[in-house]
Parts: sequence; C-alpha cells; structure tokens
Amino acid sequence: AQKHFESDLIGRRLGEVVQRRAKVKELCVLRKQRLDDAQLYAQFVRDVGEAESWIGEKQKKLEVEVNKGEVSSLEDKIKKLQKHQAFQAELAANQPRITAIKDNGEMLLGKKHKASREIRAQLEHLLSAWRSLLQESNNRGRGLEEAQDILEFNNQVDKIEAWIRDKEMMVQAGDMGRDYEHCLALQRKLDDVDSDMRVDDARIKMINALADKLIRQGRSDTRSVQQRREHFNLKWRGLQGALGEYREHLAGALEIHLFNRDVDDTSQRVAEKAVAMTTEDTGRDLQAVQHLLRKQDGIERDMTAIEGKIKEHEVECRRLVQKYPDMSTPIRSKLNELQDNWRQLQTLCKHRRDTLTTGYTTHKFLADLHELDLWVADTIKKMNSSELPNNTSEAKALLELHNERKAEIDGRQETFKALKEFGLRLNPPPEEDLARLEELRRRLAGAWEERRTRLHQAHQLQQFREQADQADTWLATKEAFLNNEDFGESLSGVEVLLRKHEAFEKTVLAQMGKIEELEKFGTELLTTQHYDSAAITQRLQAVTSRRDRLKESAAARRLKLHQSRQLHQFLRNMYEVEAWLLQKQQVANDENYRDPTNLQSKMQKHAAFESEIAANRGRVGAVTSEGEGLIGAGHFAGLEIQARLDELEA
Repeated sequence: AQKHFESDLIGRRLGEVVQRRAKVKELCVLRKQRLDDAQLYAQFVRDVGEAESWIGEKQKKLEVEVNKGEVSSLEDKIKKLQKHQAFQAELAANQPRITAIKDNGEMLLGKKHKASREIRAQLEHLLSAWRSLLQESNNRGRGLEEAQDILEFNNQVDKIEAWIRDKEMMVQAGDMGRDYEHCLALQRKLDDVDSDMRVDDARIKMINALADKLIRQGRSDTRSVQQRREHFNLKWRGLQGALGEYREHLAGALEIHLFNRDVDDTSQRVAEKAVAMTTEDTGRDLQAVQHLLRKQDGIERDMTAIEGKIKEHEVECRRLVQKYPDMSTPIRSKLNELQDNWRQLQTLCKHRRDTLTTGYTTHKFLADLHELDLWVADTIKKMNSSELPNNTSEAKALLELHNERKAEIDGRQETFKALKEFGLRLNPPPEEDLARLEELRRRLAGAWEERRTRLHQAHQLQQFREQADQADTWLATKEAFLNNEDFGESLSGVEVLLRKHEAFEKTVLAQMGKIEELEKFGTELLTTQHYDSAAITQRLQAVTSRRDRLKESAAARRLKLHQSRQLHQFLRNMYEVEAWLLQKQQVANDENYRDPTNLQSKMQKHAAFESEIAANRGRVGAVTSEGEGLIGAGHFAGLEIQARLDELEA
C-alpha cells in the first residue's frame, strides 16, 4: 500500500516466511499424531502382554481342575460347580477389557501404523487365546451339568421355602399395619411388588419339572430330591388358603387406613383453620382489617370445600360400617372426632367473622372520620388561602365563590349525619370520636361564616375605598377651583366672580351629601368592628378633614370676593372724589381773581365755589370713613387703602 521501492523483495521474503511457518505447523501436527500413535501402540503392547499373561494363568488353572479328575460325591460336584461359576463370572467381568484391546488394535491398523504386521499378529494371538479359554471353560461347565441342575433345584427350593416362611410369619403375625402407608407396604410385600422373588403356579411348575428331570436321570440323591419336592409342595398348598384370607383382611384394613388417613388429613386442615381463627390480630387500621376479611373469606371458601369432604367421609363411613361391622366402633369414633372439631371450627369461624366485622365497622367509621377531617381541613385551607380582594369586582367574585363552597358544605351535611348515625350504631358508641365529628361540623360552619364575614367586610372596605377615592377626586377638582387667586380687576369682574362662587358653593353643598354618606358608611363599618378599622378611621378622617378644609377655603374665597367688591367700590368712590377735588383745585388755582374787573361777579362765583366745597365735604368724609372702615375690618388690601387715604388727605 506504501509502494516501497523493495516491495518485490519484501513480498518474496514474506512468502518464504509464511511457507516456512505453515511447514512448521504441518510438522507439529504430524509430530503430535506420531506421538499419539506411539502412545496408543505402547498402551496396546502393554495391555496385550498383561491380557496374555492373565489368560495363560486362567488356562493353567483350568487345566489343573481338569487334571484332578472326576468326583463321585454330589457335594463335591456342587462345590466344583460353584467354583466354576465363580471362574465364569471372572471371565465375563474381563470381557470388556479384551474388547477394549481389540478396539485399540483395530484403530492402529486403521491408521496404518508402521508396526501393523506385529499389531495384527499380536491381536490374532490374543483373540485366539481368549476364544480357546472360553471354549475350554464352556466344556468344563457342560461336564458339571448334573451338579448344576441339582444346585439350581436346591437354590430355587431354598428361595421358595424362605419365601413361604416369610409369608407364614406375615400370616401368623396378622399385622394390619399402623397406618395407610404401612398397610400398603405390607400389601406390596405380600404381593412381592418390590421384590424380584415372585412365586406363582408357573414357578412351582418349573421347579417340579426340574425335580422330575433329576428323578428321571436317577444318577444320585433321587430320594432327597423327591422329599424336598413333596415338602415344599405341601407347604405351598397349605399356605394358599391362609394367604388369601390374610390378603382379604389386609385389603379391608387398607380401606379403613385410607379412610382414617383421609379423615386425619381433613382433621389437620380443620386444625389449621382453627389456628388461623384463634389469632388475636384484628387489624390496626381499615386496610389491615380489609386484608384480614379477605383472608377470612378465603378460609371460609376452604371450609366449604372441607364441608364437602366431610360429607364424603360420612358416605364412606356408612359404606365401611356396612362392609366391616366389626370395625364400626373405631370407624364411627374417628368420624365423630372430626365432626366435633368441625363444629368447634364453625363456632370459631362465626366468632372470628363477628370480631372482624366489628373491627371493620369501627375502623371504617374512624377512616371515614379521618377522611372527613382531612376534607374539612383542606376546605378551610382553601377558604383561607386566597388573598383578600383589591377591588369590588374581586370581592364580588370571591363572595360568589364562597357561596358556591357553601353549597358543597351543605351537600356534605348528609355525610356528617350518616357518619354520626353509623357511629351511634357501634357497640359501644365512640363518644370521643362522635364529639370530634360534631366539633368538625361546627368548626367547618364557623370557618365558613368567619370567612364570609371577612369577605363581606373586605367587599365593604373596597366599596368604602372606592367612595373615598371618588370623594378625593371630587374634592381635588373643587380645591383646584378654590386655588384661583383671581379676585376681579373691576367691580363688574368681582360681581361675575361672586356669582360663580355662589354657584360653586351651591354645587358643593349639593355634593356634600355623598361625603356625609361616606362618613355614615365608614362609621357603620367601625361600629361592626371591621378587621381594618384603623385604615378606615384614617381614611375617613382624611376625607372629612379635606371636606372641612374645602368649606373653609370656600368661605375664605367668598370673604375675599366680598372684600374685593368693597375695595373696588371704595376705589370708584375714591376716583370720583379725587376727580372732583382735582377739578376744584384747578378752579382755586385760577389767578384771574387778580384782575380787578368784574370783581363782583368773581366774588359771587367764589361764594358759589365755597358753597360747593362745603356741600361736598361730607362726600370726602364718607370716602375716608369707608376706607378706614375697610382697614378696621382687616381688609386684605388695607395697605393700599391706607395709601389712597393718605393721598386723599394730602
């Protein structure tokens, strides 16, 4: 990929290395195979040697037995037969060993081992020796056939006689079993269910046939065989009647034991249910009681099944008593014991059911009371959770919502009533809890009423504030009118301002009724012990004080306007007097009196002039008196009036 300048050389060297590595791997595999074959061959050689040695020993042992010659005594023949049987058992035990060696040899031949010729020769020699040993052993066994037959006859008769003794002991003991399992075990033992030793007519016929064969041969001990056959046949026939009778008794006992076992099982179930009924646990709360009630329902369902089982036992009891009259007393006693326990269980069940029902009703009452308590607490919390309104619309909305909650509370009154009746039915009635229930009802009603009062007062407060705000707005507009410093620039202007002021005062007087209503409304709120009495008092005082100040300002402006009209009337009179004086002063300053001509006429004019001055002296005095009167009355332009008076005097 990097295009090295020696790429060809690198490729050749890499190919050589890879080939050499593959060659090494092949050599390793081949080496391992050769080592495995060598190990297998060594084991084969070892095993063949050991096997040939063992076969040689057994052949010598067999030759020694053959060379001892024949014996005439039956006991000696039987001993030889038993010894030969042990020899054959040893050969059978070593058969897998020879088979394993054969398999290994064939495996080596299949792999074409380099020593295949030696392996085949050793294997053929071993198998030939093994077949020869087996043949010689079989030939030796056939030579002991008579002893084998006698040994087989004696073994079979011994087994049957032992079986007969065992059955006789069972019949004589007459054991009917301690319980169902024991009785069933006796029955299985009697019928040889779990034993490989089973004696029946076919087996007896087979032994009799073997005895006939031995008697016909007449080789030896014919009388002994005949006696043993007669003896065991006699015992067999004698046992059949007793065995059948014991089998029948055992079958009957098995039925009774089965009945007793079933009754005991039912009694155990009854006892278990009784233990469950005797518990003192009645539940700490409603959930626990409900769990116990469900458990009780399950137990009672089981009891229904148990009752059905007891009825089956009663039917079975009548059948067994009729079938086995001699066993009627214990059978009936067993059933009576079960029935007594059943009646006790029913009594315990009723008592347990009554106890749990009482506990359920009590805990149900307490749970409902607790639930109602939580609802009351939550309702009161919801009622008191909202903030007080900031305006009349909010106040109305909160009042409507509160009245809707009253409908919900009224709907719960049936729950209070039903729970109270439920508690009164308990035995004994829980006085403290009933008192608590009544307290919850009163507390809820009180909380609703208290909240309603608070919301109503909040609504009134917002109405009061709105009216007070309106009054403040109205007063502000009127105060702005009175803050005018214009008192008129002329007499006619003052007259106009006076007419406006009179109209203003009429309007104020007409509107003062609203402030009086506000004052009356605030006083009523204070008399009802309003929760915000301090703020109401403060606001009411502010409005009334502002109203009083408005009245005072209106009176002050009216006074100033009257004084302004007086001032302008004084000034008009003053202007008229000053104009007349100026005119007369001009006449007095006329120097034509120096001209002696028309002196008489001038005298007459001067006399008329002095008469006119005398006639108008009162006019000047009136103006002066008017000015002094205004100053004496504390006129707001007293300095100006005094200055004008001073000018007049001058």
